[in-house]
Amino acid sequence: MGFSKDQLLDRLQELEIDYSKYEHPPVLTVEEQDKKHRYYIVSAMVDTKVDMKVLSQRLGLGKGGIRMAPEEALGELLQVSLGCVTPFAVVNESSRDVSLLLDQKFKNQTRCIFHPLSNDVSVSLNTLGLDKFLKSIGRDPVYVDLEANTLNL
Repeated sequence: MGFSKDQLLDRLQELEIDYSKYEHPPVLTVEEQDKKHRYYIVSAMVDTKVDMKVLSQRLGLGKGGIRMAPEEALGELLQVSLGCVTPFAVVNESSRDVSLLLDQKFKNQTRCIFHPLSNDVSVSLNTLGLDKFLKSIGRDPVYVDLEANTLNL
């Protein structure tokens, strides 16, 4: 069994990461995508315009392009359900081969809001806190310009 929402929040506290928590009704959206067993979590600001064809080319995915992962993959790889895929989903060992791409616009925000493995709660933290968390689990944060039209990531 993977991390629970409470275990994730406990981990943020252990790392002394400043965050705010907001409870709300479950939200059913997902930003996780895949291509023939190559999995990516693409986490973007709500106003970021991502051209999926260009992003697919930038990732070297060829003609098939990037598409949403099947719901079963969310449970198997990320150990989360539909609507719970956020940068925190890479906390579980089963997600070690999932690449996380973060919108570079996050760096310009005072606070960013993500679900902590459960879509009935949101946490607000700054990118330094997110980076600290990711590094604590052996992940180097990768911020990219998701609106770029060039082929380099």
